[in-house]
Amino acid sequence: MKRWIALHTGLLILLPSCCWALETKKCSVKCENATRCISARRICDGRQHCSDGSDEKDCLAWTCVDGMIKCLDGLQCIRTTAMCDGFRTDCADGSDEDEHGCRLYQCPAQTHSKCNNGVQCAPRQRFCDKRARGSSQYQCADRSDESVWGCSRVVGKNCSVEEGLWPCSDKEDAQCIAVEKVCDGHVGLRLNNCEGGEDEEKNMCRGV
Repeated sequence: MKRWIALHTGLLILLPSCCWALETKKCSVKCENATRCISARRICDGRQHCSDGSDEKDCLAWTCVDGMIKCLDGLQCIRTTAMCDGFRTDCADGSDEDEHGCRLYQCPAQTHSKCNNGVQCAPRQRFCDKRARGSSQYQCADRSDESVWGCSRVVGKNCSVEEGLWPCSDKEDAQCIAVEKVCDGHVGLRLNNCEGGEDEEKNMCRGV
């Protein structure tokens, strides 16, 4: 998209939508060939945004902007929330999901916490939120975000009826489900019930 602007001489000239003279979050770094300006967050992110490739040059010397972190090889910046998130590999060298490195990595303190496996970082607001439906929808690969451990150690909730929760067993790694799921006639993780059917035990449900 381009736009016309008026000069003090009264002439009209056509400029790109990004004005070089006005720095914004979306337009803070100019490509070397002056064909485009991009956000600093796109510098050394592993994808070429400038037609001349200048945004992916000299990345060893580049300092990632706030909210970004360098991969181990020093050539790429990724979002801090993508580091050790347990999902896809974001660093070309795979260092963001390296098990040894992730055990040493400190999750973003304001927003994330380590899962019980000590490897993965997950959003703290998703711990003990009773939103997991099915084994693939837990935030932690070990499912600890919806466990007695995750509820008590990370967000300070007791897995109890008073909190609207119910533990599938008395173990710390037991799943903590919504109390309304108990004795609802369904079994298994797909419907966010206890995997082993503990919440549908016949003798218990007779009295409900």
